[in-house]
Amino acid sequence: DEQIVDLHVRVVRAFVKAMRAVDPTIKIIVEGHLDRDFSTELNKRVMKMSEIYEGVNYVDIHYYYPWTFTEFIRHGKPIDSKDVDIDELWNAWAGSPLIDENGYSYLPLYTKDELMPHVRQVVLEWNCAGWSRAPEGYPVIKNLSHLKGISAAGYLNALMRAGDRVDIACQSMCLGRGWDLGAINYDPENPLNFFFRSAGLSTAMYSKFHG
Repeated sequence: DEQIVDLHVRVVRAFVKAMRAVDPTIKIIVEGHLDRDFSTELNKRVMKMSEIYEGVNYVDIHYYYPWTFTEFIRHGKPIDSKDVDIDELWNAWAGSPLIDENGYSYLPLYTKDELMPHVRQVVLEWNCAGWSRAPEGYPVIKNLSHLKGISAAGYLNALMRAGDRVDIACQSMCLGRGWDLGAINYDPENPLNFFFRSAGLSTAMYSKFHG
């Protein structure tokens, strides 16, 4: 682990030094993930090392909830996926990214104590990502695109309330057909026929009234 930490810091410092040599005025963002779960102890140890922030302006974390459900608990007791009520699953999806004890949407951002004072946070990728094709035994949700629109609204709510720590946040997959979480899709028979999906409509509403 110590070798990984040391290597990560040395590589980042080398890149930052080379980029600053070309243009000392640029703003530099470092990726805040060493693995999928940025909250691991290894990841936190790297991000706490002051050497990694020399010449760095921002730390970036990508968020994709709920991903996939691997465990189901009802009233504190594990249950089989086949016994999950479809309304329960809908509510779990609609509750993404995460819900705190007061019922508010939130993202597990770095705390101010976990970063150097001059470093801000950015979220260059966020979206409601999960399986639209359910594995065997997994409850199937209909109108999943509509549900992802509700989730997108949850992300936006969480990010708005984190404005004191997050300077930039970008919805990912804004245009395309390969993922059903895209904001804008198009008709393959008529590529000029673009249309919004629910996640895109949520973001467009935010842009109209708040952004």
